Amino acid sequence: MAKDPRYEMVNKLITSSNINSFSEILVIVPKTVVARDLGIHHITFNKLIKYPERFTIKNIYSIASLIEIDKRKMMDLFYNETSADKKGKRKK
Repeated sequence: MAKDPRYEMVNKLITSSNINSFSEILVIVPKTVVARDLGIHHITFNKLIKYPERFTIKNIYSIASLIEIDKRKMMDLFYNETSADKKGKRKK
């Protein structure tokens, strides 16, 4: 099966620093496409999106491979995603 051409567009946007977090990738490449390409059920993938800190290193590296970017850069995108979530939450 051919790879979705939107991954190449995401690669260019990440390289040019126009994408700074994982959730921004999902604006361009639909969740269902990424889930299918990773071999993860779409419901499981939706849960991971809700709690991005639950993605495994293997998942993150697989996404980096799909987009054809450096694994370290993908880790940075996930770090930005999870650190942004922590800033917005209040302690009760």
